[in-house]
Amino acid sequence: MHGFAPEDIASIDIDECPMSFRVIAEPHDIKWNPTTVPECQFSLPYVVATAAVDGTVFLDSYSPQAMQRPEVRDLMTRINVIENDAIQPFAALVSTTLKDGRNYTKEYLYPKGHHRNPFTQRELITKLEKCARFSAFPLSDRTVATLGHTLLNLEQTADIVDALIMPLTPPGIAARGELADTPLMESERANQ
Repeated sequence: MHGFAPEDIASIDIDECPMSFRVIAEPHDIKWNPTTVPECQFSLPYVVATAAVDGTVFLDSYSPQAMQRPEVRDLMTRINVIENDAIQPFAALVSTTLKDGRNYTKEYLYPKGHHRNPFTQRELITKLEKCARFSAFPLSDRTVATLGHTLLNLEQTADIVDALIMPLTPPGIAARGELADTPLMESERANQ
């Protein structure tokens, strides 16, 4: 976007609202040195450094190898977070200063997925495709494409179970009828 690499960054200064600050920036010793998946997920320095290094943060950002990458850990030491009462909930003010003196500042008022910053249909499908790689059992490209189409057209879907649940159910379980004994299916039968 701005044409610089993570190693060009001198510092990233982030102003956070009090509510978020307490969750993602305190306690300092854990948030700047997280060791577990939940600690990394709720560490603003880890998430921002990962985003700067990889251009994204996703499930694979929390593998044991990813959580210990030296380039991410190094960048985390150059991230500063302050609590700012003037920042609205879930917003942030981010200022990135490069080693050559350039500075980029942006205020992020609404997180992605907020009704004022919604996902595009393409972003939703891309996220579904990325999530499908982590499925408990392999999903074909055709199944993922069909699920995506169904999700984008829920208003025209007559049977959500057949359209969404069954394609995500391992074939052996669906064939043996074991899905019929799940709480979801029991509630469906009760509503008929």
